[in-house]
Amino acid sequence: MNTITATFLIWCEDWKGIPAAVTNFFYQSGLNNLICQQYTDVTRNQYCMRLKLDHQGVKAHLESRIIEHENRTVVFSGASGM
Repeated sequence: MNTITATFLIWCEDWKGIPAAVTNFFYQSGLNNLICQQYTDVTRNQYCMRLKLDHQGVKAHLESRIIEHENRTVVFSGASGM
């Protein structure tokens, strides 16, 4: 059975609650998280997350969606692996 996946790369200013906000967003969207990796560059105050999701139609569903959390915004600019 072939699994359709999408990989999202998220780069933004580091702030408390990013992993919870992002993973909750995908959960509420009905998507299954296969892999989640994260890194914080403390010298630049930058956060990076890589998520691999399993879901048919994920690109069309999330391509232009955004997360807003505590006056901060993470924009999903697209997906790869489709």
